Amino acid sequence: MQEILTRRQVLRAAGAVGLSVTTGGLLVAQTEKAPLRITPSQTPGPFYPQPAIKDQKFHDTDLVRKMDKDVAAMGEEIKIDGVIRDVTGKPVENAVVEIWQACASGRYNHARDNNPAKLDDKFQYWGVGKTGEDGWYSFRTIRPGEYPGRTSHVHCRVLAPGFRGVVTQMYFADRGARNARDFIYNSLSKPDRNAVTVEFAKATDAKVPNGTFDLVLAAK
Repeated sequence: MQEILTRRQVLRAAGAVGLSVTTGGLLVAQTEKAPLRITPSQTPGPFYPQPAIKDQKFHDTDLVRKMDKDVAAMGEEIKIDGVIRDVTGKPVENAVVEIWQACASGRYNHARDNNPAKLDDKFQYWGVGKTGEDGWYSFRTIRPGEYPGRTSHVHCRVLAPGFRGVVTQMYFADRGARNARDFIYNSLSKPDRNAVTVEFAKATDAKVPNGTFDLVLAAK
């Protein structure tokens, strides 16, 4: 004959395996929300701007034009935005977000970049923004060109009070074959590669591809 458990036995079993009992006597699994995966750190590379981004003459969130009425930079215009969060998913306010990258030809505006490709004097090359209480940031830029040994990527640094800063790189999902040959990209684990690889979709209100790059910070 099938053994019938007493209520005390059911409660003891529930405590042992992390279950709860409903009023109808059914066992229901208790689930705790797993912490978000911290955005992986990657090398800042040799071409972080000199002087630092905050000390540059032009350093806002629109890299396509240095001034509103200027001619646009060469290349495909894109928009990168996202939310900075902590491991619980809470948005991080007052986070400083910096990006820097190559222009459409694949060259950085840096004295140490000996790439013979042409510089684009219309392109800003770097930008900085700050999150509000919703943790949101946004940049307008161009898709960076590739240079020998690297796939297209955008460097990013995030600093926020009470959190460990992170320096990382963002990659383009549609560059799968090139990404697969990039030694820095492939030094990451697969989950970390997924975290920094972004799909770009056409926006409905403006004909600019938009990619969402959310970042997760660890507390100090």
